[in-house]
Amino acid sequence: MESDISSTSSGSPRYSVPSTSSDSPLRRTRGGVHKRGGRGRGRAKGQTRATGLGRGRGRGAVPVPLPTIETAEQRKDRIKEYIEQLSEEQAKDLLFRAVDKQPGLMFDLIDKVQPHGVPQDYHPQPGSSPAWCLCGNCREMPTLLERVCCNFSPENCTSRLPYMDQYVLEEGVLRIARTYRREVLVYPEDGDEAKANRHAAYRQFVMWQHGKLGAGVRRVVPSCCVWRIRDKFTDPFGQYTGFNTGRIG
Repeated sequence: MESDISSTSSGSPRYSVPSTSSDSPLRRTRGGVHKRGGRGRGRAKGQTRATGLGRGRGRGAVPVPLPTIETAEQRKDRIKEYIEQLSEEQAKDLLFRAVDKQPGLMFDLIDKVQPHGVPQDYHPQPGSSPAWCLCGNCREMPTLLERVCCNFSPENCTSRLPYMDQYVLEEGVLRIARTYRREVLVYPEDGDEAKANRHAAYRQFVMWQHGKLGAGVRRVVPSCCVWRIRDKFTDPFGQYTGFNTGRIG
């Protein structure tokens, strides 16, 4: 190849442009002169750098398998298999621990095995409660609609269950429920503390026993439970709103 610098007849140096023939190792592009044999213009559509499955971080990258997620049904089956392998003493110990953590749940489970409805030969003592009451803890109510009993025997009355104390009468639970209703749902609250707690307790009871109700749907709280709530959050004048189709109070 010729030298890039040659002399002219006048003796001054002259620069020559390199050849761009097919034999030259250089080729001219829009951005300048590049060496032949460099990177290609790009990969074909869909082509990846890694030789493994999917997109890798380098050549020959090995894909990492995703962890297997256990479904709720699989978890239940695994727990059942574990229980079946327990001895009688181990099963009793497990139940005793469950009672310590969730006593109300154990009451509900016992009800499934041995319903605690009122025995056929049970009759409340005359004068101790209204004639329509079976649990022995109800009191007379002003309207026919409110004359509702839990229909359980005295020792299993709903108003005496542990959940009644934990979910309905606990002031800390009611405070949180009232705050949520006031700050999130933007409902006005009664100025009187005892009245606000009574209304919150009625709502807690309905949620506990019936779950979420549709718009306009109401449930009457049994008289025994109503008076349990009123005895806890008493009105000094004995003035109570009672049940109506628009609100429980």
